[in-house]
Amino acid sequence: MADFETAEGSYVDSLLNLESLRKSLVRQEDTIVFSLIERSKYPINSPLYDDKAPGNLSASLLDFFIKESEALQAKALSRRIHFGKFVAEVKFRDAPDDYIPAIRAKDREALMKLLTFQSVEEMIKKRVEKKAMIFGQDVDLNQNDINGKYKVNPSIVSQLYGEWVIPLTKYVQVEYLLRRLD
Repeated sequence: MADFETAEGSYVDSLLNLESLRKSLVRQEDTIVFSLIERSKYPINSPLYDDKAPGNLSASLLDFFIKESEALQAKALSRRIHFGKFVAEVKFRDAPDDYIPAIRAKDREALMKLLTFQSVEEMIKKRVEKKAMIFGQDVDLNQNDINGKYKVNPSIVSQLYGEWVIPLTKYVQVEYLLRRLD
């Protein structure tokens, strides 16, 4: 039994390392950027969600497709944000002496400082912006230049990460850590 527990523990430990988690987060960025590109095909659909709108197609395939697409996109964002709990756990395990006093003091600000690496956040924002540029191009074999035309504005993808995804991820991390010693 002890061998099984040791083997299982080492397997879990092999998954709970920053390098493995970062690779997963980078793959999740691909999904999110692709989802944003897909969603950009339908920029404004307010009549679609209004049951009282004239000619409403509430039971249409288009309605179903857009609502389900948005649900999948929300799940991808939610998964990315909540994946931060694993990152927080790894960071806690790597430096428990740094985290435990802040957790015991319920010091959200100190935990936020421990979790924040501005250079990493900037790198993430630049990477998702570049992915939006690359993934968001219309490929035309007769043209070598895309003339700055993208399916979704790359700077908006970067802004989404900077203003929403990263802060929400850190919020989830702090909340997780505050309960870590319970």
